[in-house]
Amino acid sequence: MPLPLVERSKEEIAKALRKKVEAIKRVRGIRHLDVRISGKRLDVDVHAFLDNDLTSEDTHGVALDIERVVRNEYPNARVSV
Repeated sequence: MPLPLVERSKEEIAKALRKKVEAIKRVRGIRHLDVRISGKRLDVDVHAFLDNDLTSEDTHGVALDIERVVRNEYPNARVSV
């Protein structure tokens, strides 16, 4: 289980989340990953590079995978992909 938010810097959180998101099968890279801590809540913005031949359904599936990865670590996170 990850450390509570108060015991980790947003840079540490972003670094760990970046590794997990980059491990998702159809993610080709991360353009931007921003983490903000607001009380006990985490706000995460992710801009990911994907293959350009994915259908919109596939792209939506990748976005859901990204959200799932973030929320597995931080269930109360607000995630924007």
